[in-house]
Amino acid sequence: MQPIQPVERILYWLGAELAGDILTALDAVLYRLDLPSADDVAAGFADDMIWHYSYPIMAGLLARYRSGAGIRDVPLEVRRTALLLCLNNRGLSGDEDVERLGDSLEQSVIVSEHDRLTFARAWIEPSLEKGVSNVPGLYRLVHDQTWRKVGATLAEEWLTRINKLCKRAEVSLVECLIRANAFEALESVATARDSVIFEDEDDLLMWLAIDVLVRFERTLPHLDGIGAERPEFIWCLRDIFQPERHGALIRLSAAQAAWAVTEFRRCWPYAILVGSGTGTKNDYDATDFLTAVINRIASDTGPEAAEAIRELSAAEPDSYTQFIQHMAAAQVQKRAEAEFSPLAPSDLARLLKDGSPANTDDLKALVLEELGVAQAKLIGDDIDQIRDFWTDAGVPRDENRCRDRLAAIIGPELDKYGVHRITEADMPKTKRADLAFAYGTLQIPMEVKGQWHSEVWRAAGDQLGRNYLIDWRSEGRGVYCVLWFGDVPSKTGRRLQQPPTGIKAPNSADDMHTTLTSQIPEERRSMIDLVVLDLSAGAPKS
Repeated sequence: MQPIQPVERILYWLGAELAGDILTALDAVLYRLDLPSADDVAAGFADDMIWHYSYPIMAGLLARYRSGAGIRDVPLEVRRTALLLCLNNRGLSGDEDVERLGDSLEQSVIVSEHDRLTFARAWIEPSLEKGVSNVPGLYRLVHDQTWRKVGATLAEEWLTRINKLCKRAEVSLVECLIRANAFEALESVATARDSVIFEDEDDLLMWLAIDVLVRFERTLPHLDGIGAERPEFIWCLRDIFQPERHGALIRLSAAQAAWAVTEFRRCWPYAILVGSGTGTKNDYDATDFLTAVINRIASDTGPEAAEAIRELSAAEPDSYTQFIQHMAAAQVQKRAEAEFSPLAPSDLARLLKDGSPANTDDLKALVLEELGVAQAKLIGDDIDQIRDFWTDAGVPRDENRCRDRLAAIIGPELDKYGVHRITEADMPKTKRADLAFAYGTLQIPMEVKGQWHSEVWRAAGDQLGRNYLIDWRSEGRGVYCVLWFGDVPSKTGRRLQQPPTGIKAPNSADDMHTTLTSQIPEERRSMIDLVVLDLSAGAPKS
């Protein structure tokens, strides 16, 4: 059954003769000279009162809107009053036409930013000055993009001038400034509150969190140990830096983020929600906030953020350590991708001719070039160096022996450029890389695995990627070298490690390279150069 339209309801209720008179009367109301002004109606909102004339005003305008008569010839002050009523919807119908009428009124009443500011002041200021807890209009200033600029302008003024703001309104005004990125204005307000005696501890902590946002360096000396003394302060920080639950963090420097994680990671151990939960101040909510802060650091490829996440990774292990190290590796990848530019052959020729590497990419290119030269020597030199990788019994030598022999082959050439090889090089998290190549502060780690090693299929991502590439000297670069000996008897213990399920075993060094590449996580492939050193030619002839 179709709903009865408003005019039809009047006809049904009063009859055709009276219905016409009523509609005429409602239209006439709009032109009366004794109607309450917009300021009167806004003052009524502050006193939780609505003028009786509000109903015929809205009825008359809705009748015009529905009939297509338009509202432009209605006096401006009446339209301003009606717009207030539409936006507040105090005691009015939930009819969709009220919202559509409001849109039309807004277009006719607010034609400039000055009009918007004047209207917002008239609408909201009386309730703020009365200390009303639920102030109409503040939500729109905070969340509606078209009102945000005006909201920031007025919020700074109101926070500075009005002394009787209720806590809820004060929080909304602060959010107005934050969402509008009006941080200088918020800093000005915070500075003005330096001499204020706060009514309660909640107020004090909220403004301290604001100081962390806009006056961090000045506030930092007063924050030492606050995580241990006031672990609940994390909620104030979350409300300021993450206004939307699980939403994006607002302006947060690497220094601010690192401080927050350092202060609160031990008093709020890593927790996850199991099943359903209630409230917003649970241990897993704290974890959500801290992991968001860590993610913010990891997403920043700048040097300050890189140093921050290195320090967090190196801190005494706790429940966040593994997550931080994972994000540190992700940051290294982002930095590598941002800074990567392939070395052209002409550039490599210049490098080899002109001297030592100037950056990590130069160093890596030089190491890869010498590994390529070593491969060529092993396949075809006249002194048969490849035999050094096999025992007299025709068994591949162990990894360390092969690694040392490989280092001996490429070492002298690298020495010409001032590049030193380091065996068992120290890496983060008390790990050691098989080999590293260093020039000054630059260093490229290289992990060497025999084809038989149980981790040969995973070491590129698990060992090299997670443990070594986070070393600041490598800038996210590394080399994974696999020793390929081909098909050898199983009794030697040197047969190719069985590949993962669904992967066909390779038959050559080239196949091994292709297959291994597919096993390196895609996000790490730009960071790790894979070398499969073919040593199969040294096998004894049958």
